[in-house]
Amino acid sequence: MGAHKIYDSTLNTFDIKYDLVIECVGNDRGTFEQAQQMINFNGTIITIGVFKKPVVFNLQQLWNQNITIHTGILNCYNLKELVLKIENKEIIPKYLVSKTFNKNEVLKAYETFMETDIFKVVVKL
Repeated sequence: MGAHKIYDSTLNTFDIKYDLVIECVGNDRGTFEQAQQMINFNGTIITIGVFKKPVVFNLQQLWNQNITIHTGILNCYNLKELVLKIENKEIIPKYLVSKTFNKNEVLKAYETFMETDIFKVVVKL
């Protein structure tokens, strides 16, 4: 499941359709809507974004595309699988992480997460 292409969501071009789109930004930037525009027939959208506001799901445009949508966050059931994918370099976390903090900056990491538009925070132990 390694990424074959990283899409720049600021381009707003949807000329290529993908079998798998992983939306990992969340928030109110319209990336979930963009993922819907990028998905191919029989494709899969996986969203691991954190959403603070409602987003649009264009079912009226997607009902006949036979797509699959997976949502969720990391939990104890899929953590081992995720770690293995990182170790095997199938997933490169630096493309998913917004900000990294040292272990002595845990409070600062939490405050940054709560006060800004940064959602994927890593604290190095």
